Amino acid sequence: MSQLNFALRGILIGICTLMSVGCSYEYVLHVEGIALHAADQSPITHGTVILRDHGNELGKGEIGTDGKWRVQAKIINANYRSDTNGANWLAEKGITLHLKVDERVVDLPCPPAIGIKSGLDFYAFVVVAIDASSPQ
Repeated sequence: MSQLNFALRGILIGICTLMSVGCSYEYVLHVEGIALHAADQSPITHGTVILRDHGNELGKGEIGTDGKWRVQAKIINANYRSDTNGANWLAEKGITLHLKVDERVVDLPCPPAIGIKSGLDFYAFVVVAIDASSPQ
């Protein structure tokens, strides 16, 4: 009986600890894309892409010589919604992409990110056409 009481006490302490600290889920947001010159759709060969949440930097990536870039960041307690097909979509409004190419700066909302059922990852892809000849 005392072993049972000891085990129950341990479970109760564990539950109280979780309730006092709180539980959170950590999601990983993967955003990939390609940056193109608006005039001729040729790849932009350099620059920086920053993933932000309400202005705070979450992750950063460099634009490669082929125009492709990739950024990933951990998001804690993200909101998502399920569609009629059972897919989960990231529903965070404050996540944005900040692109810097020479003197040109472009800010845009993060594209729709779909969640994979087997894990806690969300994925998005975006094509950005930038008029890199004139600063914003």
